[in-house]
Amino acid sequence: MTLAEKIQAIEEAEAEILTNLKNGSEISKYSIDGISIEKRSPIEMIKELKALKASLIASANQSQTIQLILK
Repeated sequence: MTLAEKIQAIEEAEAEILTNLKNGSEISKYSIDGISIEKRSPIEMIKELKALKASLIASANQSQTIQLILK
């Protein structure tokens, strides 16, 4: 899964959690590309997904920086 696909999957997961919450059901466990997240509440789940997305972006930015330095 590419970085863009992972970010898209995380954003879709956030939207799905909010939609299910509006409909009265709660999702407390989610798995994306082999990474499982389990939290007590949907709000905690969304916070964790946002943190995962930020971590993926930071990691990608760091990789690009290292590549530029090595060239």
